[in-house]
Amino acid sequence: MSYTETLSTEVKGAYDTKGTPPMSLSWIDISLLTLLICLAAVLMAHSLMYLNRRDAQEVRQNRQATCRRHEWVKHESAGLICHLCGKIPG
Repeated sequence: MSYTETLSTEVKGAYDTKGTPPMSLSWIDISLLTLLICLAAVLMAHSLMYLNRRDAQEVRQNRQATCRRHEWVKHESAGLICHLCGKIPG
């Protein structure tokens, strides 16, 4: 048996009787995988936005908690606001 005959029988062994490779993906499989990857990306983006918002809220609360003496200034859209920490009275 020559090298080319051995190679051709090894290649034929990798395919089933129809001539297609085993475990081939259909268009439905590919579209579902794409959908799942997109869903994971959207969930990851929203979780990062949520964590950033929570972190900013925690920083703001810590800054307001450490402000000893508030310096109130008049702000046109919010009324009174502390110049040092950004706290609104109340």
